[in-house]
Amino acid sequence: LAPEDASPDAKGKTTLPIEIEAEVRKRLDRMPSRPIIDFLVQYFMTKVNWIDQLLHPPWFLAQYRRWWSLGRISSVADIEFAILFLRVCCYASHFLPSPAYTADSVKGMPLADIRRLCDDTSDALMPICRQLDLQGSLVRVQSIALAGLACLSAGRMHLFWEHLSCATRVAQQIGLHPGPGVGAGGMNEIEKEMRRRTFCNLYLWDSCLSKRLDRIPFLPDDALTPDMTPRMRLLPPGIGLGDDAPDPFMHRLLRAQLARFWRQSCRARGSEPKGYDAVAAEQLYEAFCRSFLPTLPPVFALARPDRRWDKKVPTLPMQRVMLHMAIFEFLCWNFRPAVLHPTGPHHHHHHHPVRGYKQILLAHGKRALAVAALRLLENAGILHGLMTGGGRTRFCGVVLPTFEGAVTLLCLCADPGFPGDASGDGRTSQPHAAIQRMATDPLGARLGSVSRDECLQAARGALATLCALAEVSDMADVGARTLARLVDRVQG
Repeated sequence: LAPEDASPDAKGKTTLPIEIEAEVRKRLDRMPSRPIIDFLVQYFMTKVNWIDQLLHPPWFLAQYRRWWSLGRISSVADIEFAILFLRVCCYASHFLPSPAYTADSVKGMPLADIRRLCDDTSDALMPICRQLDLQGSLVRVQSIALAGLACLSAGRMHLFWEHLSCATRVAQQIGLHPGPGVGAGGMNEIEKEMRRRTFCNLYLWDSCLSKRLDRIPFLPDDALTPDMTPRMRLLPPGIGLGDDAPDPFMHRLLRAQLARFWRQSCRARGSEPKGYDAVAAEQLYEAFCRSFLPTLPPVFALARPDRRWDKKVPTLPMQRVMLHMAIFEFLCWNFRPAVLHPTGPHHHHHHHPVRGYKQILLAHGKRALAVAALRLLENAGILHGLMTGGGRTRFCGVVLPTFEGAVTLLCLCADPGFPGDASGDGRTSQPHAAIQRMATDPLGARLGSVSRDECLQAARGALATLCALAEVSDMADVGARTLARLVDRVQG
C-alpha cells in the first residue's frame, strides 16, 4: 500500500562512513542465514503479528525485500531496519515449536542459537545507530518494543518494563505523542497510521504492565487523544471482505479504549484508598457496564457475538477472546482489594467490628471478584485451545492470566467466610436470561451461585495447565511451583 521509498525513515539520512559500514557488515555476517530469517519473518507475519499488530505487513514486507536488494548499507535507516527484522525473528522463535511446526530448530539451527545470534547482532548494531542518530525513528520504537515482547515471552517481565520505558522515550523524542501531524512532513497516510497504531500499543502496554507491576505509568491517562487514535481501515488484501468487516487492529484499539476507561475512571474517583471501598468498586463496575460495554461492536460482544467473519478471518476468534480476557482482568483489578479484608461475623478490622451492612457489601465484592477470575480462567483456556489445541506455548497472554486468575481464587478460598451470604444477589435460572444479562452485567448472572468448590477446582485446573506449559515456559514453571504451594496451603 505504501511506496517502498516513501518512508521518512528510509531517506534523508547521512551516508555512512566507509569504516562504519565495514563494522556493520562484520556484525551482520554473524546473523542467521537468509533462509532462516525468511522462514521466521514469514512465520511472524502469519502466526504472530495478529496479537499486537505492531507492524503493517505490506509496508514491512516491501521494506524487507528492498533491504535484501541493497548493494550496500548506506544509511542509519538501513541498519535500523536490519535490527527490526532480527527482533522480529527472535520474537517469532518464542512461538516455536508449535502444533504446526514441531521441530526445535529452523533449517538445522536450534532455536536457542537463533535467538542468541539475533539478539547479539541487534545489541551490537543498536549503539551504532544511537551514535549516528540520537533521536531515533518509528522503526527504532518498533524494534525496542519487539525486544521487550521477547523478554516477556521468556518470563522477564521487568526487562519488558525497561524496554517499554526506552521505546516510550524514543517515541517522545521523535514527536510520536503530540500526533502524526507534528514533524510528519513528507509522510504518507500509511506512515501516519503506523505511528498512531504504534502509540496505541505503547499506551496499552503501559496501562496493563504498570497495573500488573504496581507502578506509575509512563504515559498520562489522557495520552490517547483523538488525534493519536488509529482511524484507518487496513484490511488484508485478497480475502473478499466487505465494508463492514472488522479491521485487524480493532481489537487492539478496543483494548486501549478499555484501558483508558479504567485509568480515567480511577483518576476521577481519586487516589486509591488504603482500605477496600466496596461502594466505589461497585459504582465503577456499574459505570463500566453502563458506558463501556454498550460501545463494543457486535463482533466483539460479550454475549452472542457476531461470528459471521470468523471463518474468513481465522485470527478473529482469538482476538475476541483476548478482549474478553482483558475485560475480566480489569474487573479483577477493580474488586481485588476485597481479598485483604476477611469476611464473617467474627473478624475485626483495626480492632473494631465490621458492621453488618459492610459485611454484606464485602461478601458481594468477593463473589464478584471470584466470578471475574473464573471467567478470566475460562477464556484463558479457550485462547489456549484456539492457539495450540491445548498444546505447549510460551505466550504470556495464556500463562499470566492463568496464574493470576488462579492466585485470586485461592486467596479468596483462604478466607473461611468465602463465599458469604448471596441471598441479596439472586439467581438466574433460565439460560436465555443469563445470556441476556451477561451483555449488560457480565458478573451478575453467576454472583448467587459461585461456590468455594468451583473456585478450588478451577485453580487446580490452572495448576495442571501451568505444569504442562512449564516444559517450554520458565514463566509457567515458576507460576506452577508457586501455585502448587498455594493450593497445598489452602487445602491443608
